[in-house]
Amino acid sequence: SEDAISKSKTLAQRGKYDSALVYYLRASDITVNMIPRHSDFTYMKQNHPRWADQFARLMMVCILRQPSDTG
Repeated sequence: SEDAISKSKTLAQRGKYDSALVYYLRASDITVNMIPRHSDFTYMKQNHPRWADQFARLMMVCILRQPSDTG
């Protein structure tokens, strides 16, 4: 998901907004839908605070960042 977000930012900066949107949507789907539904999600969130912080940051990026936001 982090790689897809990074790729999305790079593509948007190059003016390739359609491709940037695809990568943004991929990152959002992974972060919002797939990770929380994984069977190990609760365990990881409770027992690995660093991982939980990383996940929280990804959620914030996906929720607050609009696909049209190139900054």
